[in-house]
Amino acid sequence: MPLFEKTQVTSYDTETQIEDLKHERDKFRAQYLETLKRLRRKADVERDNDSLRKENERLRKDLEEARARALKANDDATDMWGQKVTVEDENRDLKRLVARLQHRLEELTLSRTHAQVKVEKPPKRAMMPTPSPSLRSHSTAPEVINLIDDDDDMAVDNYPPRHFVGFFVPVCDITHSAQIGPPSPPMVIKSEPSVDIEVNLQALSTLARTKRCLSTENSKKRPADADPMGSASGRATRNSSLTAVLQSETDSSNINASSEDEFDPNNMEIEYTRQEAHERESDRSEAPRSKRMRPLTPAAEHSRASNSASSSHVSSKGKRKAASQSLGGNDYLSQIESIHLKDAKHYTIHPPAPEGFYVPRVFVADTYGGSAYQFLQTLKARNIKCVWPKKGLNPLVVDTPGAPGLMFASRLEIAESKPWHVFSERQVDKQIRWEYTGKYESVVSGRIEAEQFAGQSEEVKTQWGKLLLSSKKADVYVAMRARIALRKHGLRIDNDSVDREMEAITKKMRKRPAYKDMTKDEKREAMNEIKARVPLAITAEELVDAFCNGDEHIKILRMECVGYDHAFVKDMQEKLPHWKPKSEATGQSQKASSRVLESETEDGNGPNTPLRRTLRQRKCSSRLRELMNEEEEEEEEGDEGEMSDGDSDYEY
Repeated sequence: MPLFEKTQVTSYDTETQIEDLKHERDKFRAQYLETLKRLRRKADVERDNDSLRKENERLRKDLEEARARALKANDDATDMWGQKVTVEDENRDLKRLVARLQHRLEELTLSRTHAQVKVEKPPKRAMMPTPSPSLRSHSTAPEVINLIDDDDDMAVDNYPPRHFVGFFVPVCDITHSAQIGPPSPPMVIKSEPSVDIEVNLQALSTLARTKRCLSTENSKKRPADADPMGSASGRATRNSSLTAVLQSETDSSNINASSEDEFDPNNMEIEYTRQEAHERESDRSEAPRSKRMRPLTPAAEHSRASNSASSSHVSSKGKRKAASQSLGGNDYLSQIESIHLKDAKHYTIHPPAPEGFYVPRVFVADTYGGSAYQFLQTLKARNIKCVWPKKGLNPLVVDTPGAPGLMFASRLEIAESKPWHVFSERQVDKQIRWEYTGKYESVVSGRIEAEQFAGQSEEVKTQWGKLLLSSKKADVYVAMRARIALRKHGLRIDNDSVDREMEAITKKMRKRPAYKDMTKDEKREAMNEIKARVPLAITAEELVDAFCNGDEHIKILRMECVGYDHAFVKDMQEKLPHWKPKSEATGQSQKASSRVLESETEDGNGPNTPLRRTLRQRKCSSRLRELMNEEEEEEEEGDEGEMSDGDSDYEY
C-alpha cells in the first residue's frame, strides 16, 4: 500500500477516536452536571429542612411561652376572684355586725334612758285628818291624788314614756286634827327631760284634806287595801318600791350593757339566719375551687370517708360540700352497681357450666402458651384473648359464669377489641385458682368518683396504691403516678414533664419529638441519662389520697357475657389431671431451683455464695433465663407486670 493511502487510513482512525473521545467527554459532562444538580437540590432541601426545623422550634417555644402566660393569667384571675369573694364576704359580715351593734346601741340607749328616772324618798309624813265634804267636792285634781294613793298606778313600764313630767307634792305635818300645820319638805320626782311644775300651796293643802275620803273610795276598787294595816303599809312603801324597782332595772341594764356590748374583733360571732346562710353558700359556690377549698390533708380525708363512711365531694369549680347522707363501703358498691349495671342481662349458658371446676394460672400458660405473668393474655394454642381480673382490685367483677359485672380498669383496649375470655379468681384451700366464666364484651360505663373510691374497703385501696407504685408497663397507670408525683411536688403538669417522669419510672425512652432527629450516639447518651434519672418520691398512701381527693379517676368497664366456649372448658377438663408443672417435667426440684435463683441474685459474699451446680441445673437455669427474657421482650396486648397464682401483689 502506498504511503499516502496509509497516511489517510491513519488520519481517519485518529479522527474516529477523537470523535469517540468527544462523545465520552460530552457524556461524562452531562452526568457530572446531573449529579451536580442533584447535589444542589439536596443541599437546598436540607437547607429548607433546617429552616423549617428552626421555625418549628421557635414556634414550639412561642407556644410554650403562650401556654405559660395563659396559665399565669388563669392563676391571677383565680387569685383575683378569690380576693373578690373574700372581700365581699368580709363586707357582708361587717354590714351584719354594724346592724347588730346599732340594734344593741338602741337597746342600750332605751335602757339607760329608762334608768335615768330618779325617785327621792321623802321623810315619813304624819297622818292627815279627813277633809270635809265641801273641800272634797271642790277638789280639781283627783288624778294627782289617785296617782299618789292607787297601787294600780305603781306599775312601772318596761319602756319609758316619750316625755316625763316632774312635779312637787307637798306633804303636811299635822300635829292636831283640828288644824293644818306648816308643810313638810316636798317630794320631788325628776325625769329626763326635767320639767318642774309648781302647784299652789293652798290648793295642794286643800287637796290633801280629801285624802281620807278618796282613800275610802279607792279601797272599794282595791280589795287588797281593805285591811288598814295592809293599806297603810302599802302607802308607806309605795315610793320606796318604785325606787327599788327602778334601781334594780338600772343595775341589771348596766350589767348587761357592760357584758354584752363590749366589742371584741377577735371574738366576733355573727348570727345568720337560715336564708342568709343559704345565700352565702350559693354566692360562694360560683367562685373557683382553688381559692375556696378548705385545706384538708388527703390522708385524713380518705380515712374519714373509709372509717366513718362520711365523705365529702371536691368539685372541679366549687368549694367542698358535705354529703347529704353518709354511706358505707357496701353502700357505695351498691350505688355503683345500681348505676352501671342497670338493665344488664344474665347470659343463659346451655348446657350449664361445670360447677367447681377451677384451674391454676400456670396450667393455662403451660398448656396453651403465653405467660403466667400478664393481666391480659393471648393463648396462642387456641388464638383467644383472656382477661384475669383480681378480686382485690375489682370487688364487682363477674362472680358466676354468664353473669354481668364491672371491672375497675383504665385499660381501654379491653373495650376496643373483640370479646375477651374472662377468668374469675377463686380461693380454694388457701390457694388462688381461676374459673372460666365465658366470653365478654366490655364498654366504658363511667369512672369511679372521689367519694366512691374513698368509700371502698381498705383492701381495695391498698391494692390500687401498690399497683400504681409498682406498675411500669401499663402507660396509663405510669402516667397517673407521674401526674400525682408532679402535683405533690408542686411542679407543672404538661406532656413534656409527664413524659420525663414516666421515663424516670420505667427507665425506657418514650416516643418524644426531641428524640426523632437524634443519632444513635445521641440516643445512647439520652438513654444513659434516663437510667440515671431518679423518679420523684411518692408513696402508696399518697397515690390512694389522689383518688380519694378526685385528682385522678379510674374507669369503670361494664362487662356482659355474649358466649361460652364449651370446647375450651372440656379440653381443660381432659388435660388438667395429666398436667405437671414444667419444673417437675424437667426434673428440677423446688429446692434446687430456689438455690439456683438465690445464688444468682447476690455477688457471692456471705451465706449467698454460689453453690456448685450440675450441668443439668446450669442448663435448666440458662433455659429459664432465656424464657424470662423472651417473655419480657414479647409485645403482646395486655402486658401488665408480674403475677402468679399465689402472688398477692398482683399488678393490674
